Amino acid sequence: GIVSFQFVLTLVAASILHRLLPKRSIGLWLLSRGYVCYLPPSDEELLKCMKKYSQFSSRRSRQRRIHSSSDAVYQFSKQHLSFDLQPCVVSKNELIYLPFCDEFLWMIDFAFVTFIVFSCSELFHLLSPGRANQEVNLSVVWYLIMACICLKNMFRMTAVYFNFSGAKGERSLCIATGVVSFFIIMTLLLFSDQVLDVGIHEAFDNFTLTTADFYAMHDIRYPQVGSPATFYFNLSWMLALLSMLLTFPCFRLARTYKDALESNGLNALQRVALHFSLLGPCCCLLWCRPVAERLLESNAFFLLPHLDLGSARVLVVMIFVGFRLSTAGPCLQAYLNLAIKKIAKLRTEAGKISNKDLNAYISSVFIYFVAVANQYYAPPLFLFSVNCLLKTLGNYSWLPLNSQPTAVTPPMSGAKDDLWRMTSFSTIFNVTVNRGLWNVIVSTTCSIQFALSVVAIVYSSYFQTSAVGS
Repeated sequence: GIVSFQFVLTLVAASILHRLLPKRSIGLWLLSRGYVCYLPPSDEELLKCMKKYSQFSSRRSRQRRIHSSSDAVYQFSKQHLSFDLQPCVVSKNELIYLPFCDEFLWMIDFAFVTFIVFSCSELFHLLSPGRANQEVNLSVVWYLIMACICLKNMFRMTAVYFNFSGAKGERSLCIATGVVSFFIIMTLLLFSDQVLDVGIHEAFDNFTLTTADFYAMHDIRYPQVGSPATFYFNLSWMLALLSMLLTFPCFRLARTYKDALESNGLNALQRVALHFSLLGPCCCLLWCRPVAERLLESNAFFLLPHLDLGSARVLVVMIFVGFRLSTAGPCLQAYLNLAIKKIAKLRTEAGKISNKDLNAYISSVFIYFVAVANQYYAPPLFLFSVNCLLKTLGNYSWLPLNSQPTAVTPPMSGAKDDLWRMTSFSTIFNVTVNRGLWNVIVSTTCSIQFALSVVAIVYSSYFQTSAVGS
């Protein structure tokens, strides 16, 4: 019927997104649950730190009282800044005025509703698989929209570096990452039969065959079949663009990861979770053909014997996303603690700094807090959405049922032509095609995040060591 479970679930999810979340935003709750920022010092506190404060004449003191504190500009020696920053708990009223706040709230709230849709859909498939297979899975639309929202946020964050004239180094790093990623991805796709276990060649052949049958059934002249290299080229540059969007989120993750480990407020469990959140993308090795063949031969999934390798990959990626999201608190707090490190670094420098520049220097950490939160949450949420697409469109299951791709339905004739036309789209983009496409996207996303995070860790460690040595 028209009123199916998926239809009702979509209506309920849309109602939650439209009615409830604008009043009780999950995104605001995430960013206001105990994070501590640091306020810049007042002019009086700065003046008390100066050794020559007592030598000022009464005339100059009267002049300072005449001028407003917001207009007065003083010069201070950087080495005499012996004050402590005042901690302050982040509140919701302050967050809504920060840059990229609206984009972050929309992404988190939509991700929360998408997770509810995914959980209910999977529960429905487990309890009633026969009925679920007869309905149109509208949850796919939620996953696609979620992926687009994450891409849009990462694109806007990356576009800042290209619109700002002083970010030449950042632009060069993004472009270099994209170019290197393009050649690596193109090479891997061309030789994926020997290197990767993604099924992209089978997906292309299957898509070409079913498309030709569809054109022939409707008496339409089928155009000349394109070369697989053209398809791999287009797919490679799109994934290379994705690597450009993931560049600075991964570099930011590596920085906050190191800073969080250096803090003293973490217990052993949180440190283990931090390590897993950084090293989790190495699950991309599950798509390497030698590793996959070795796992199948050794029966590595003996604890979950009913899972095939494809379902195990989906499960491992979900676990990694959970670890990444669970460690957001220590990492974002480590970012806010940069204000203390900035002051400590400033005290080691020579020269003077004005009170206005000092306040802007410290306040910039909190001003870009939501932007950093965007960089932290967008990559794992994008990976979650494409992993859900792989799970749903790839017809993977947590149970032994429906664990293998379904065969392509041949064209029917006579009274069943109408049914064939209705299902032609799902026939062209069948399980084999979807498994090949989304396996490539999920494995590439994990590989890019892992590679960039490792490069960022090495980069920051090298320059930190060089700075200490100099």
